Amino acid sequence: MPKERYHKFIFDLSNFADDAEEQSHFIEAMVIRFLSLEETLKVYLAGHYRRKGVKEKTISKATYEEKSFEKLAMKLELLGSPDYKFIEELIKANTERNKIIHKLFRNEFKTLKEIQNRAKLNIKRINKCEEKIALKLCKKRLISENPSLSRMKAYKRLLREI
Repeated sequence: MPKERYHKFIFDLSNFADDAEEQSHFIEAMVIRFLSLEETLKVYLAGHYRRKGVKEKTISKATYEEKSFEKLAMKLELLGSPDYKFIEELIKANTERNKIIHKLFRNEFKTLKEIQNRAKLNIKRINKCEEKIALKLCKKRLISENPSLSRMKAYKRLLREI
């Protein structure tokens, strides 16, 4: 997928997740928001590799084609001065998403409210992780920031424009 369309894809995912959350479709919002986080992480890693002069084919295999979220998160360690707490949070968001979905399919939740509450908590975790990646993108100057907007709004706006 061309870079411009890929960035728009991430922006659209975020909008879809917002819409789902506004309609109290928290499981759907959580799944879509997590996908947005995963794709944002791929953009961050790819941008870092590009700045290091890594070939596009290698970048694609190491990021965009990677199927394991945990492997993507662990690649942050290879960038130097890793933030282990952040990597742990990323993996925790993935694990919690998987637990919720598996429990849902095994019919292990007692009430809809229980499912919604778990999903809402994980959405908060996912949002924090995505915002942290957005901050890293700004700091590394992989995207620039409009100071008049919140960091996340600026990030979303820039993804739309890139």
